[in-house]
Amino acid sequence: LDPKGGATVLDLCCAPGAKFCLIADKMEKQGRLFGIDASQQRIESCASVLRKYKTCYPTQYKEGEVVDWDCRLIRADGTTWNNGSTDIGLSIWETRDELIF
Repeated sequence: LDPKGGATVLDLCCAPGAKFCLIADKMEKQGRLFGIDASQQRIESCASVLRKYKTCYPTQYKEGEVVDWDCRLIRADGTTWNNGSTDIGLSIWETRDELIF
């Protein structure tokens, strides 16, 4: 793996999170990094690792705002996708009750 800063990277089956953290480090926290896993339990475990190593941090996005680092976890099966909506998941900092990742 040799992702560069500014790239957009999709990490399928991202749990438990070690590879996700490695990718974030190589990207120097510049660009877009999305982690996807089908299991709610595994995605929550991955979120714990990301919080522990400060891989992702809470970000308040405003409509149309350009950010240097967009890091998200999404719970999805990877075989079915949405209809093009940009609202495909919540960041790891959302409440646990609404956690989709």
